[in-house]
Amino acid sequence: MKKVLALVAFVVLLIPLAGLLPGCNGPDNPKIADAPPPPPPKPEEVPKHETKVEGKKAEYGSHPLYKKAMDRLNKQ
Repeated sequence: MKKVLALVAFVVLLIPLAGLLPGCNGPDNPKIADAPPPPPPKPEEVPKHETKVEGKKAEYGSHPLYKKAMDRLNKQ
């Protein structure tokens, strides 16, 4: 019984000390490599936003009341 108790006490004391051993305790590469920004899309690749108003096609944001409201909001 004393041998088992001594072995258990030895293991319980040895496990916390194992963390003090030198090893991998820091990050391998803390800095992420910088990637170049993606190129901007070409004008012909950007889709036009069109809406149907009373059966007519209109470009999004082209209505004069919409432009007036946006100008009013941007002034604030």
